[in-house]
Amino acid sequence: MATDARPTSPAMPSFGYRLSDSQLAAVVTYIRNTWGNAASAVTADTVRALRDRVADPSQQAVSR
Repeated sequence: MATDARPTSPAMPSFGYRLSDSQLAAVVTYIRNTWGNAASAVTADTVRALRDRVADPSQQAVSR
């Protein structure tokens, strides 16, 4: 909610949880191939693996 003290609301909420792995793969593939780019397709299996990795705190270690 916007107020005088905070004229804009926080960042846009994530909607990834509302999309299936195959739907999200299609969106990411579209984005990767827009405006003349030529990237390989993203698979639903890749999306699932990344969701699993993000959900597991032990997989989120930052290397320095």
